[in-house]
Amino acid sequence: MEKKEYADITKELAVYHEVSDRLHGESRALIKLTKSVIYALHRGETADAEKKDKELKAAKRSIDLLRKKLPFGQIGILGAADQEFVEAQSYLAFIRKDKVPSRRELGVDTEAYLMGLCDLTGELVRKAIDSLIKGDKKTAIRVKEYISDVYGNLVGLDLPSGEIRKKADMVRWNLNKVEDALFEATMRGK
Repeated sequence: MEKKEYADITKELAVYHEVSDRLHGESRALIKLTKSVIYALHRGETADAEKKDKELKAAKRSIDLLRKKLPFGQIGILGAADQEFVEAQSYLAFIRKDKVPSRRELGVDTEAYLMGLCDLTGELVRKAIDSLIKGDKKTAIRVKEYISDVYGNLVGLDLPSGEIRKKADMVRWNLNKVEDALFEATMRGK
């Protein structure tokens, strides 16, 4: 290897490590924010969730800018951060507008989007059960219908094996859980 080539690679690796370290830190911070948004929504504190959502979106923009500075490769935690971002944004949108944003609106790739939606169904199960406890069967039915739609769409895809396949299988389990809870609530109501 020529000295100039070696020097160029050394500089490129230094940039990679610097950006990578910053991305790790910012990704962990973003994941923490997603958890606080979701938890606030579960507590019914929508105003607090929306306030934290502004911080979350700013963190995502910062990560996206840093990602463009990577000279090569990807950092593993970025996928997890994107996935958590999808989950939190989708849950907030479901609560606010009864509609989940698209990949393009969220600025994520297909894998992060699908995995985030799969994780969203777990949060929705919690929402449905909490709604049933409060006597709100209508919300639980809406959640069941949404999870059913997600599952129906996933079944139609030729998903690769691995983590995404496991998460897609989890959606069916989440659907069953909501259906069982609705059945029990209906039977107790009769």
